[in-house]
Amino acid sequence: MRYFSDYSLLAPLGLSPPIVTELIQYLDWQYSMKPKTVELILTRDKRVQEGAKLVEVAVKDRYPKAEVVSLTLDYEDIVNENVAFDFMRIAASEMARLEKPVYLLISGGRKNVSVEVALLGQVLAVSGIYHVVVPDVRGVNIELERLRPKIEELASSGDPLSYYRENEELQNLMYPPMTYNVMRVPMLPLPYSIVRRVARILGERGSRSELEDLGEDYIAALRFSSLIQVSGGRIIPTDLGRVIGEAMREAVE
Repeated sequence: MRYFSDYSLLAPLGLSPPIVTELIQYLDWQYSMKPKTVELILTRDKRVQEGAKLVEVAVKDRYPKAEVVSLTLDYEDIVNENVAFDFMRIAASEMARLEKPVYLLISGGRKNVSVEVALLGQVLAVSGIYHVVVPDVRGVNIELERLRPKIEELASSGDPLSYYRENEELQNLMYPPMTYNVMRVPMLPLPYSIVRRVARILGERGSRSELEDLGEDYIAALRFSSLIQVSGGRIIPTDLGRVIGEAMREAVE
């Protein structure tokens, strides 16, 4: 298994900022990997925004050369299909934009976000997908809520990095002892040529011959997944197919 000394990390963030630095700490400890770019995808939720600022200073304190970027989505939460599809389109675009190698963290945010990021990672052939598992979730949540006022103070302070460096409790929160587990999610990437061809088909820009080149098994899979209909020799993307095709085209065109 190949690992890289410097990497880009894409991480949707929910209400648990330590998961990001826990993964970074693990990759450093286990493989001597250092983050080059850390991109957080956030909603407008105030607590999520404050947590992102804590992640930023915790990363910059230990890895001063790392770039930390926060991308804020135009909604408070991801609670319906339309918003979820918009998130998928944005996430696909960011995965393609980041400098390789790209690793994904799927522990933050809602479960549908984790699923979408993991699926996109396979389709777009990232270098690795990770999930952080904390055995004592209840204890961590209690500690997070206890420290929530300090996280809020840090985010609103004039010098968040100095605030962090003067607060041992926040440092211990973000880089705890290695008592948590990190799982590498199995993935089977698709060839880029197939991804590009399917994106064209779902965008109503593909031809019948392109579809046939994929093989009958793949055509059947697209139909059974309700992404296309084939009628009278014509390829007809469904509404779902068009949405997924748009997300794929953000990444491959």
